[in-house]
Amino acid sequence: MLVMGVAKIFWVEALHLISITKASAMAAITPVLTIFLAYLLLDEVPIATQLIAIVPIVLGGYMITRPLH
Repeated sequence: MLVMGVAKIFWVEALHLISITKASAMAAITPVLTIFLAYLLLDEVPIATQLIAIVPIVLGGYMITRPLH
């Protein structure tokens, strides 16, 4: 419960420093980081669907944050 409260405080503070678009894109990367850290720390090999799911997550984060010309 304490961790969730601290995370919410960090989220609100981040919104004061950067735009909601960039903050949302960074939050969307959480599943990718989870897969990566599970592989490194727990020796858990990602399955094919997890690896395939990384592509739209990263692509979506890029599309949200790219500058429009």
